[in-house]
Amino acid sequence: MKNVLIFFLFIALASCGKDDDTSGNNTNNDVSSISMKINGVAWKGETNFVSGLFQNNFSAQATFKVGDKSQIASFGFENASLSGVNILDDDSSGAFLFLDNVNNKSWGFGSGSSGSGQFKITKTKTSQGITQASATFSGTTKDIDGNTITITDGVIYNALTD
Repeated sequence: MKNVLIFFLFIALASCGKDDDTSGNNTNNDVSSISMKINGVAWKGETNFVSGLFQNNFSAQATFKVGDKSQIASFGFENASLSGVNILDDDSSGAFLFLDNVNNKSWGFGSGSSGSGQFKITKTKTSQGITQASATFSGTTKDIDGNTITITDGVIYNALTD
């Protein structure tokens, strides 16, 4: 339960970090995003804040709107390795969660689930004391109906790191 609370704390804290930069420091017009293949089908959501690190705690979230409903992909991980692979399993201090409000389903891997996965931070940049991050990820889990969910080609892209 502690890890789940920490996970949502990271998401809440990170949502305050979206850079509405009017100073001209952010010249990249690309949108930060999370993309992946879910059982081979491409999914991409735009982040509503900058993916990043705070004292090596990693967080990221993206939303894809379908009419008035949404699908949300969220990451949270305590003490993330900046140079190695971070494992997401039941014993880890992190989790990936996918909420599908379109089809009324949710699933995830990492702490508190039977699924497992991994992510690797691929690029970081510190600006005004905030470390922004991009990463890759993959994993396997089951949904509530017992169907296997396989995530491949996962990318957390932070436009501000370019």
